[in-house]
Amino acid sequence: MENANSLFHPWMKQNDFQGKKITDADGIYIWIDGKKCFDMASQSINVNIGHRNSEVIRAIQEQCEKLPYIYSGFSNPIMDEAARDVLGVLPNIYKKVYFTNSGSEANENAIKLARMYTGKQKIFSSYNSYHGSTIGAGNLTGDQRRLACEPGQVGFIKFNFPDKYHSKGQFRSDKEMSNFYLDLLREQIIDEGQNNIAAIFLEPIIGGNGVIIPPDNYLEGIREICNEFKILMVCDEVMTGWGRTGKWFAFEHWDIKPDIITTSKGMTSSYVAFGVVVVNEHIAKYFDNHVLMCGSTNYAHLLGCAATVASIKVYKKLNLIENSELLGKLLNVELNKMKSKYHSIGDIRCKGLFAAIEFKDNVMGKRDSVNIAYLINLLEEKGFWTLGRRNILMIAPPLIINREQLLESLNILDSVLEDLYMKGSKPKLAVDESIRA
Repeated sequence: MENANSLFHPWMKQNDFQGKKITDADGIYIWIDGKKCFDMASQSINVNIGHRNSEVIRAIQEQCEKLPYIYSGFSNPIMDEAARDVLGVLPNIYKKVYFTNSGSEANENAIKLARMYTGKQKIFSSYNSYHGSTIGAGNLTGDQRRLACEPGQVGFIKFNFPDKYHSKGQFRSDKEMSNFYLDLLREQIIDEGQNNIAAIFLEPIIGGNGVIIPPDNYLEGIREICNEFKILMVCDEVMTGWGRTGKWFAFEHWDIKPDIITTSKGMTSSYVAFGVVVVNEHIAKYFDNHVLMCGSTNYAHLLGCAATVASIKVYKKLNLIENSELLGKLLNVELNKMKSKYHSIGDIRCKGLFAAIEFKDNVMGKRDSVNIAYLINLLEEKGFWTLGRRNILMIAPPLIINREQLLESLNILDSVLEDLYMKGSKPKLAVDESIRA
C-alpha cells in the first residue's frame, strides 16, 4: 500500500510491525485480517463493555448531531450529568471531577493538583508501575518505559511495591511481608523529608506489569502512612477501574479511600478517548477559593461526556461488575488447573476478569518457557488473541463475556499449551524483549 509506512506504531521498532489489521469487531470478538478471534485482552484492557455497543454509539452520534464541542469556559447539561454519574459509582467522600483525554493526562493533572493543594513538590511512585507515556506520567512510571523520559524531573521518587511471587524474602505471612515493605517506605519518606512529599501514587493492583496484587494490609498501611505524614494517596485506576477486578474500582477490595483517583480506559471503553481525575471533598473545597491551574482545548469534551453517561448505564443494565466478580472466580479456578497441569507456569494472579499467567524462570535467569510473542501467535491462529510482555500472558476479556464463551476461550488456551508441553512440541525459548503492554 502506498501509505503503509506513514504511521508510527507505539512501543516497537517500526520495522517490526507485522502489518496485521483488525477488519471488524463485535461483542467479545475481533477479526484479524478476516479471522475471528476472542478478544481476550479487551484490546488494551479497555473495551470493557465489548465492541460496537449500540447504546453507546447512539449516544455519541446524538451528542455529535446536537452539539459536539464547547469552550471550557462554558458548561452544558451532558458535562454535569457525566460528572454526577462518575461520582455516583464512588463513595460519597468524592465531590468533584476533572475530565481529561487519556489516562496519562489524568495522571499529569493529578500531579499538578497534588502539588497545588499541598504546596509540596515530591511525588512517590513504585517501581514496576506504569502511569503513562507523557513526561509527567512517564516520570511517575517505574518500569523501563520511563527511560524515554530520563533524565527524570526533580522530585519523583521510586519505592518498592511488594511482589509475592518474586520476593527474595522469606515471609511467613502477608502481614509480615506488608510490614517489611511499609517499614522501608516509612524510612524512605523520612529520608526524603516528610514535609516535602505531596503524594504517593500507586496502582492498587499493578496492571500492565502482570496483575501484581498487594499482600493483605499493605494498602491499608499506605493509607495510614499518608494520614500520619499528611501525604495524599493517589490511586491510578486507569486499567483496574470500571469493573475490571470485580468491583467498580480496585481500591474497594481493601479498607481504604484514596484522596485522588485517576481513571480512563473502561470509563468509555475508548469509544471516545477520555479520562478523569476524581478528588475528595477537602481538595474540592480548597479550589473553591484557589485558582485551578489546569486546562486544555478539549477539556470535558462533550462526546466523551456522552460516552461516559451511556457507558455507566450499560455497566448497570448488564450487571457487568457482578459478572466480572462471578466469572473472575471461574477464571481463577480454570487457570490454576492449568498451573497444576503445566510445570512451566509459575504463578497465576487473578482478580475479577483481570488475570496474568507468569511462566517460570530457570535458575540461570533465562525463561524456560515459550517466548510470549510466539505463544500469542499460536493462540491467534486458534482464534484467541491477547497481550503479553516478558514471560507474562494477560487474560482480560470484555466484561460482557458469558460462562460458555469464557470456557470455550480457555479451552483454546489449554489446547495450545498442551500441544507445546504435553505432545512433544519444542517451544521457542528466545526471550521476548518487547515492552508493549
